[in-house]
Amino acid sequence: MLDKPSADQAGYEQSLRHHRTQKAAECILDLAFAAKQPGSVVDVGCGVGTWLSTARQKGAKEVLGLDSPDVPLSSLQISRDEFIACNLASPPNLKRRFDFAISLEVAEHLPPECGERFAAYLCDLAPTILFSAAIPHQTGNHHINLRSQSYWVEQFAKAGKTCLDIIRPRVWNCEYVPYWYAQNAFVFSDDAEVTAHFKDEAVTALTLLNVVHPELLDMYARQVARRSAKGLFSSLRRHATKHGGG
Repeated sequence: MLDKPSADQAGYEQSLRHHRTQKAAECILDLAFAAKQPGSVVDVGCGVGTWLSTARQKGAKEVLGLDSPDVPLSSLQISRDEFIACNLASPPNLKRRFDFAISLEVAEHLPPECGERFAAYLCDLAPTILFSAAIPHQTGNHHINLRSQSYWVEQFAKAGKTCLDIIRPRVWNCEYVPYWYAQNAFVFSDDAEVTAHFKDEAVTALTLLNVVHPELLDMYARQVARRSAKGLFSSLRRHATKHGGG
């Protein structure tokens, strides 16, 4: 049995994850903000607020994060009055609009019936949205709503948003961008200035949407190999026991 990580180890791992997320946020927000600098940004499923903190560093004057009451307030990268604890399966009506919305690797944690409603909620919050969500077979805790990328493109299209594939091609091989962002992140917008700026990257019938990053494919292949090896060992052991081999 593996030893439980010490407090120092856990703190180091948390710091490492935060640093990697911050580096990814810096890179991806530079791309997402290239057409238009937002003054206000909301993040639905913000965690400790790393993306919002980075958005502020890049010029956003106002930020707001929504997430579960389980988020430790002592770890927030934004102020406590910029955070709303809520159930993301039925988020509150904020009764206002923002310039830009973010929701990254959140929708897979919500009940499947929430998918269309969650996309519509984001579309009501802002004209431009940075979005990603886990695809089928993408490992993670409480992944209960795994959808292909094309599913989400369809949901946002229902609200009149153009899908702009401006993130994935630019970060696909970036070592400090986690594969789930490189694989799943899109910008959705109905802002004419934004869509005109990225017109060459608007999704068309020829766009490859449902792709799997090599890192996820490798992880899945190793899991399958381990299960196969375990199954083979169990089968051999049963055979040996049956025939008097132990």
